Amino acid sequence: MDPLSAFASAIAVVQLADRIAELCKAYITGVKDAPADLRAILIEVGSLKCVLEVIELLDPSQGGSSNVTILSKLNSPLQGCREALESLEAMFPTPLETRSSGKRQRIELSLARLAWPFKRERALKLLEELGRHKGTISLGLTTEAA
Repeated sequence: MDPLSAFASAIAVVQLADRIAELCKAYITGVKDAPADLRAILIEVGSLKCVLEVIELLDPSQGGSSNVTILSKLNSPLQGCREALESLEAMFPTPLETRSSGKRQRIELSLARLAWPFKRERALKLLEELGRHKGTISLGLTTEAA
């Protein structure tokens, strides 16, 4: 994959991380006694977003050959982040603000809360995967900067 595609992929992954953070915040604020796993997801996605924002500074059209080299090496972990984030996003219910109000919303919130334990293990595996990809990206950025 060419460096411009990797750069665009990094931007897309940051946007996806933003969406997941918003979904997670909505779920946490909407469900009383939300599971602590959701806070862990929010923290991991936030830290991944910070790492990926560094990649946005490596614009291959302005950098030089070093930026192109870094971006081409980070393509695989970026793709892994994207896939894990997409899977994680699919686990969340639709945003709570767009739903109906009143009794129906309370029922939907209760169902979402009851459904989370069934998704917990898969979410934790996705978090581990995100952590590995984030570590690879961080290490790649650090070694290339040195």
